[in-house]
Amino acid sequence: MKRKFLLLGTILLLSGLFLSSLFSTVTAKTDSSSPFGKTISEEVKKATVPAQWREKSKKIQEIKEKVKEKAKEKVRKILSERKRVGWLGVIRKKTATSLTIETRRGLREVLFTEETKIVNLRSQPLTLDDLTEGKRIVALGYRQSEKIMEAKRIIATHHRRFRKRGLVGKISDKSSVEKLLVVTPIADKDNPQEIVVTERTRILNYKNELITYDNLQKGNFVAVIYKQEENNEEKTALIIKVIRRGYIPSPSPSPTP
Repeated sequence: MKRKFLLLGTILLLSGLFLSSLFSTVTAKTDSSSPFGKTISEEVKKATVPAQWREKSKKIQEIKEKVKEKAKEKVRKILSERKRVGWLGVIRKKTATSLTIETRRGLREVLFTEETKIVNLRSQPLTLDDLTEGKRIVALGYRQSEKIMEAKRIIATHHRRFRKRGLVGKISDKSSVEKLLVVTPIADKDNPQEIVVTERTRILNYKNELITYDNLQKGNFVAVIYKQEENNEEKTALIIKVIRRGYIPSPSPSPTP
């Protein structure tokens, strides 16, 4: 009886080892030959990888957008801090990238680029070749320093030429509506001259004291230095000096260009 049980146990043990070996072999073949043999954990792992990359890519894009926005804000701040200016002057020197112009406050440097617009008074386009020495221009742009500008627009204007002249005569008429005098020259009494007085006109009495237009009277003898634009009859007074009637200097003006 014991032998039967021992034989039965041996048979069951050998059967279990055989079935276990067979199952392992079948599983290995299934994993290598069929996609359905893959484990659930491997499938989940591979399914989550693309999702992680998408999330990472999204975060990278958000960071890029924030950097771009900060850069734009910085540029806007720099532009807002730069002061827009306009200079009027005559070109004294020209290089490949700049113009040196003479203004009332001295020499200034105007920088230009391919984006700088160059036009005439009628807004017609010009080229750099039109900006020659001696040309009068208006430069508009951003000031980099007290004497340097980055020009965005350059306007070529006409160079006006004035002649300075003088006369000595008697105020024969004075307008109360506008600042206008009629002065009859002593040397040419038949040719009265209209003299325009502006805010810049210096008016002096015979003691060389500053006075105003209202202090001038009809009948005053005056010495006048005026400027007159070429091809223009208007005479604008630069200096008017009241002189004593008993002392009338002989005028000896010489026209200057």
